[in-house]
Amino acid sequence: MNEVQQLLMTALCFQVRVFDLGQVARCCAISPSQADSLTAPLAKRGLISRIRLRVRPLTPPSGPLVRWKPGGPRPHAGRISYHAKERYRSRSVEEVTAIVPTGLALDIFGAPKRKPFRRECADHDLGVTEMWLYAYRRWPKVVRRCWQGEDQYVGERLKYEKVEDARLINPRTEEPWMVFEYAGAYRKDRVESFHDYMEEQDLPYWLF
Repeated sequence: MNEVQQLLMTALCFQVRVFDLGQVARCCAISPSQADSLTAPLAKRGLISRIRLRVRPLTPPSGPLVRWKPGGPRPHAGRISYHAKERYRSRSVEEVTAIVPTGLALDIFGAPKRKPFRRECADHDLGVTEMWLYAYRRWPKVVRRCWQGEDQYVGERLKYEKVEDARLINPRTEEPWMVFEYAGAYRKDRVESFHDYMEEQDLPYWLF
């Protein structure tokens, strides 16, 4: 396994749930056909499953809808919700090839067990991967060491507690210091409840 394949597998096991081949290409600065060739050996070894999905792909974001830090002004939830919904409605349905980690891969890499990939959540999960790509392009070393996907900590939460999509942690203490959330087509009240939770946790966040 080469360094780029190692990066993809680590990300799939610990940081995101899925990549489509276009995202693999952008992550590795290669063409889509090269992304297909790069992932084929991983599938042959039983480390990933290649699946076809019908989704509304998110255009690579130019930035988050909101950047907030403790002490900052309260974001305008209605405006954020409007932009998120309009963004979702403007996207047409496409069929893409995607890769997800297998149970074998999770075992080999020592990742927590997770439920089978849910196709009905593909839009959301690919949106989370876009957040990861946005952060990785800017802070590759930080993302490799500090990014945690929600499957890494969902077991720590009570059933009624909010589980954010991803966070950056201190690798030594496991304490989070920044949160990432993909809004999808959030309603106004959901934007407000997410902000209230982050304010209560006293954590900065980026909402995409």
